[in-house]
Amino acid sequence: MFQVNSKKTALVFIISIVFLFNSSFGFAAVDIEHRTGTIILTNSTGEIQTIEPEQPLPTIDSGTTIEIVTGCARCTSDVGDVATLVINSDRLVLRDKGKMEACKDVKTGLGLFKVVEGTGEIIKEDLTTQILTADQSYKAGVVPPQLPLGTDPVENVGRQTDAELGKIRGY
Repeated sequence: MFQVNSKKTALVFIISIVFLFNSSFGFAAVDIEHRTGTIILTNSTGEIQTIEPEQPLPTIDSGTTIEIVTGCARCTSDVGDVATLVINSDRLVLRDKGKMEACKDVKTGLGLFKVVEGTGEIIKEDLTTQILTADQSYKAGVVPPQLPLGTDPVENVGRQTDAELGKIRGY
């Protein structure tokens, strides 16, 4: 005859409930422990959300890209998850369990990535890579500011020459 082990049945039931709860309600795969400033989240389906400092954070799934627009963010990821922080055109990818930080200075545009725990991979604008381990940091590249039309010295060669010669043409 078929015999039921009540302890084994209870354990299977509990594991099933935990699995169902985890897959139905989705725990955050990536967690932002602390942030200041504005961030832009792009999830794996391409949905983009701009999150201002005073707004609550949504659930952040594995594979989401977190762009630092202003301020700082400290992120953690769990085993099997991927988190990507972006400053300007540089990326810090954290795979598996770890913790990383990224900060961007609004005035200078300078950025800094730091791996706090685990291992991260920097992907630079030219697609070269660099591995960072715990307590290592990387200065993110700076995007040169766009000058307003008419203020680029190359565009104003004629005006500069005229000014040097003392010519005034009303411009």
